Amino acid sequence: MGFLQRFSLILLANGLALYFVNFYIDGATISTILEEFILVAGALALINLFIRPIIRLALGPILLITLGLGGVIVNAVMIFILDLLLVPVEISNLTALILTSAVVSIVNLVISFSAKFI
Repeated sequence: MGFLQRFSLILLANGLALYFVNFYIDGATISTILEEFILVAGALALINLFIRPIIRLALGPILLITLGLGGVIVNAVMIFILDLLLVPVEISNLTALILTSAVVSIVNLVISFSAKFI
């Protein structure tokens, strides 16, 4: 899969996940203005493309010990970075951060599995 296709798929998955998070998780607020929402989804896609592999490498032993469940921690770190960088994203507590991370992980997993069959 090429870079542009991969980026588009990650952008779609993150946009869908952030849409669900905005409406169903208390404590997580993401601006619903279209330009800001696309900016947030794009920033999360770029963070996942460039920063996430470095953090996964650094947390490799934790991912091995937890049999991959540490991936939620990696996603939580990505969303925390997004919260620090962008004003339209507001994660108010740790519970909202963990739930947001879980939703993003599940949606990314479903989209990536379905993309393999297309």
